[in-house]
Amino acid sequence: MNKEPLASLFRGSAIARIFDCLAAHRGEEFSKQALAKEAEVSWKTVWQELPRLEELGLIKHTRTNGSSKLYALNKSDIAARNLVKLSLSLDPLLHMLMNIIERESGD
Repeated sequence: MNKEPLASLFRGSAIARIFDCLAAHRGEEFSKQALAKEAEVSWKTVWQELPRLEELGLIKHTRTNGSSKLYALNKSDIAARNLVKLSLSLDPLLHMLMNIIERESGD
């Protein structure tokens, strides 16, 4: 299973990588630092993109733990739910395409 179907579709877009990570870990909370590590993007990128994702309603600030704000996928947002569905439906398609490409390159 591809952990990053949206990032694959959008050629590694950092915002797609962040969303893929949150979608793959629905129900979990992440600090900015933990999200940067898990999504394999820079801390600076997470710092810049989280306000946009939050403004769009795709993610939400869940609580503060010490000095760290924690964020999670906003499962009540229709757009976030639809993006998760898109991500889940892209995964088998991308896997199939990768298999075809590998077979054709092996010939």
